[in-house]
Amino acid sequence: MQRFKAKEGSVSELKNKWLRQAAIVLFALPLAITVVLLALVIAANREAPLPSATQWQQSHQRAMQWLREHESEVLRDGNAALWWVLQTTAETTHDPYLVDLMARAMALHYPRADRTSAWKRLVQPQADVVAGLVDTAPLEPYQRFFYHAATCVPVALDEGDTRYFLSHNACRPQWRAVGLQDPVCSTHQLMGIALIKRMSCPAPTTLPQLEAALQADIAQQMTWDVQVRDAYVQRVLSLIWFGGGEHVKPIWLHRILAAQGADGGWSGGRQFPELPASLQPNALRARLVALGLKNPAQTPYPSDFHATAQGILLSALMSRMPPGSPSSR
Repeated sequence: MQRFKAKEGSVSELKNKWLRQAAIVLFALPLAITVVLLALVIAANREAPLPSATQWQQSHQRAMQWLREHESEVLRDGNAALWWVLQTTAETTHDPYLVDLMARAMALHYPRADRTSAWKRLVQPQADVVAGLVDTAPLEPYQRFFYHAATCVPVALDEGDTRYFLSHNACRPQWRAVGLQDPVCSTHQLMGIALIKRMSCPAPTTLPQLEAALQADIAQQMTWDVQVRDAYVQRVLSLIWFGGGEHVKPIWLHRILAAQGADGGWSGGRQFPELPASLQPNALRARLVALGLKNPAQTPYPSDFHATAQGILLSALMSRMPPGSPSSR
């Protein structure tokens, strides 16, 4: 009887020990994650000198090499916004290859004689098109705003129309609209406004104040969202491209350069340049695939056209910046 009681007591003590250890883990794990995230935020916003023009020129050359090597798949992409980005790059650099690539892309996707697609105006603002021939119902709200900018004709939303994007900050509160729903909400609105101005569409006199508010919001997003991914590159590009360069911290530029792949392109996947390669999300994902815990088809390609096109324009603009000033041209 005494032995039984002793054994019963040992089991109880062991159970209590496990419970204490589990409680410690449950408390320590969130604390450790919080500390790591805080350290990443601090590291991603630390003081740093501006990358040199030479660094950007080398980055641009590598990115253009990626474009040449992936030309066939790039030409299959009909995203007019991306061709707008490359057209701006061609206008900035006067690169004969890029000028020729743009001509071939426009002939393929938006022939001069085709007046049915207003999307060509993102690249050719003076193109002769007929508004209203595109079914805008399946489009995302920001895409409807881009179409509004291409035609100067407001497009219906679920409530009201796309003039809402010209008078309200559609991406607030940021914690929900950007943090939980769409990480490029603010940049898309800022891009749409740039297109509205480019096409000289009717716009309220308060547009400059809205632009300034969006730029300040994007700078805030850069501060707390430290994942180097497509949205990260797009935020920095939109600030440099559209007149908000004074918000850009040099360390953000260094992190984008560090995220450029060995193949010269950028990936839309998450990266943290401060972490070793073995702890990068792609490496962790590869381990899960190797263990059969993740579908290989879900593993992203190393680089993609969407992120790389933005990196190409950013590197072109930064290569031509006056020394010591990351402001737009």
